[in-house]
Amino acid sequence: MPFIDWHSHVWLPEHLGDEWGPALDARYDPMRITEMATPEANLERLDADGVDHAIIIALTSRHFGMHIPNEFVAEYCATDPKRLIGWACVDPNDPDAVPKLRDAVDMGLRGLKLAPPYQAFHPHAPEAWAIYEAAAELGLVVTFHQGAVFARRGPLEHANPILLDKVAAAFGEMKIIIAHVGQPWYAETVSLMSKHPNVFADLSARFHRPWQLHNALLAARDYRVEHKLLFGTDFPIAGPAQCADALRNINTLTEGRLPPISDEMIEGILHDRPLSLLGLEEEVTAS
Repeated sequence: MPFIDWHSHVWLPEHLGDEWGPALDARYDPMRITEMATPEANLERLDADGVDHAIIIALTSRHFGMHIPNEFVAEYCATDPKRLIGWACVDPNDPDAVPKLRDAVDMGLRGLKLAPPYQAFHPHAPEAWAIYEAAAELGLVVTFHQGAVFARRGPLEHANPILLDKVAAAFGEMKIIIAHVGQPWYAETVSLMSKHPNVFADLSARFHRPWQLHNALLAARDYRVEHKLLFGTDFPIAGPAQCADALRNINTLTEGRLPPISDEMIEGILHDRPLSLLGLEEEVTAS
């Protein structure tokens, strides 16, 4: 059964810019993050933790002046294309966003990351809609950072997952992943997964908030959408084994004060979410 990290990052310090980088450093140990964010460190961690496939995500934001290039991610993924699956990122505020997305696909990237509160765009904006149309045409899976942000200038008015209801309905064949289970709006994310067959969510960056994670898992179970939850780490914030251990110990971390999450549900999240669930298997095999 595959062990897949559906949300992982690599970058160099110069990619982060003068605003987003310091905001990240203020939240996490900057020395550790800098050392762990390199492609070499990412690959070492994947090897050590027994990860079969990892989604490696580019990220760009004109609003924050940060840019983890598609080319950088594509070059890393090309070193092991059956294991490393690259996600492009384009900024809807860039008038050349759609051509850049097409270029990224030509580089071998298989999905797209968008971040309305980091890129400062409304999910219903015409510029964003043009990107969705291109992504759907190209057969890309689209991951949204649709949730809270740590950077002060990130507009939360663009962040609620409910704003993706219209997008998921209009592009019903396009697979959508809501990163970080849409925190703190996990209930809204669960309602979207229940309503739309094409909407999924990853659990990345939730393992250090066990109470929130536990309640999100309960909500998904109550709505019978636990099969649409994907494991992810948000590496280099945390590693795959560390996050898997936290998930397996969720009932202990919340001190037994919430209804328990079953081992079956936990192991399903970790080992029963194949790439084919989101239509990726054929593309990866062909790489």
